[in-house]
Amino acid sequence: MRTPPAATLPAAVVRRAFLILESLRESPGCQPAEIAASTGENLKLVTKTLQILCDQGYVVAVGDDGYVLAYRMSRFADDARRRSASLRAMARPHLEAVTNEVGETANLLILEGRAAVYVDQVHGSRGVQVHREIGRALPLHATASGKVLLAHRPDWRDLVGPAPERFTETTITDLVKLESELRRVRRRSYAVEAEENETGVRCVAGPIMSGPHRVAATLSVTAPTQRLEGREHELGRVLLQHAVKISRALGYADESEALSLGGTV
Repeated sequence: MRTPPAATLPAAVVRRAFLILESLRESPGCQPAEIAASTGENLKLVTKTLQILCDQGYVVAVGDDGYVLAYRMSRFADDARRRSASLRAMARPHLEAVTNEVGETANLLILEGRAAVYVDQVHGSRGVQVHREIGRALPLHATASGKVLLAHRPDWRDLVGPAPERFTETTITDLVKLESELRRVRRRSYAVEAEENETGVRCVAGPIMSGPHRVAATLSVTAPTQRLEGREHELGRVLLQHAVKISRALGYADESEALSLGGTV
């Protein structure tokens, strides 16, 4: 049934509500003024939106004029976790094996909308580690996992848009250069992120396939640049060998593609 025009919410209102929810997720107990400052939204509108979210049971007011997310919000996270449960169960032993082998944090990401999203992670054991919370979304054009997810998609330009955002000096924002990078990813079967999303951080990612040219998820390793630089090919081979095994567990067992991905299987 179509929503009557009078009941249609302007995009700005919906955007403000989600910005507020994200602020409360990152800083539980923060006050309206703090939310307005961090989001750039008008304080009166933030306060009004918070009241609506409270009335609907998605936000709870706490002492000192602060707010937190209501337990009701966990239902959304539970549904998302259920959708990825099978994939996570199949991939988890390989995440642990990769971490044990290379000592760095291993990650499992999927494509969700126009972003690469963390669905699982195993922390490494070596010194300073790069930890990102489950559910965090990353830009496709500026990350190793994002480039793997884009590389086999004919609609990759639609996903990154006409003007990709720059995050660091090495972010690829030119679409011609990005297309060349995606060809390189297809040739070697893994992608490298050279401080393109975050200064001082590198990443290598390989594809978990669910069918010919269909990437179901990515398996990646993230670490500070000083520990990862120069190890990209070594880590790529490790990731691809495990990615092939997860792909088989998902029911994709094209032997020729498995050989091209993992080298030896």
